[in-house]
Amino acid sequence: PLGLKYLNLYSNKLAASNLIGSTTLSPNLRYLNLANNQLIQLNRGLSSLLNTAVKVDLSGNRIGSIEAGIFSSNTELEFIDLSGNRMKDLNFSFL
Repeated sequence: PLGLKYLNLYSNKLAASNLIGSTTLSPNLRYLNLANNQLIQLNRGLSSLLNTAVKVDLSGNRIGSIEAGIFSSNTELEFIDLSGNRMKDLNFSFL
């Protein structure tokens, strides 16, 4: 749906492979809640899902790595919550 602005997928046991086909959701998506799922990493396969969001909640997953530049084409991004994940080091090259 092109008018979709808010997508809440909180606590659905989703892995990145479950989201790959969802990457053409909406160019108007502003808030994406993927908290408390089973995401292990963020890679380019998810980048179009993250391109327009102003707020992204990725807390409470199992994210250990974020591919460099995954948010680089998102000029609107204001907030990312990565709390409660498994990252040991955080390299800000993903921005």
